[in-house]
Amino acid sequence: ELYHHIDSIALNYNRISYMDGELYYNYIKNRSMDIIIKLAYNGLKTMPVKIMKQVHNEAAKEGKNHLPMFDLSNNPWNCDDCSFLPDFQELVYYQNYEMDPSNIRCANWTSTAGQQVVKLDVNSLCAPDPPLLQPLDILNICMGILLLMLIFNFLHNFVQYKRHGKLPWIITKLPCC
Repeated sequence: ELYHHIDSIALNYNRISYMDGELYYNYIKNRSMDIIIKLAYNGLKTMPVKIMKQVHNEAAKEGKNHLPMFDLSNNPWNCDDCSFLPDFQELVYYQNYEMDPSNIRCANWTSTAGQQVVKLDVNSLCAPDPPLLQPLDILNICMGILLLMLIFNFLHNFVQYKRHGKLPWIITKLPCC
């Protein structure tokens, strides 16, 4: 409770690699003033973006304009984590930041190394895998099975005719034969 009147927290150039979502939620939810949280040059790969979004939504419902601003630049953000990236990009894009969001880039070990988070095409990076079978594939499989059945039926009828001289039942019922 002693820290509810702080308007700026500078945690730059540390080895912070994790941000506790519950602690963040409990600290931010009852604030009556803006706060700047500086987390630049740390080891953050992800953040509790779902909880941050929840704080934003609750504040908007209550008509509060007191939301935190972040300096998140120069951290190794994990842009390969599709459970994190879309919400994080939205947070970076729509929230107010003390620093230019162009300094918020993907880590070097990700497939999008060095790219700006706000410029990533999340829809193509995090597109769901296509279904294993498309409707046309199922139709082709059914047609193939029917064709195999027709070929086996023809072979069976041919063998029956060669062995017993007997025509297939369908042929005997046709009026032309």
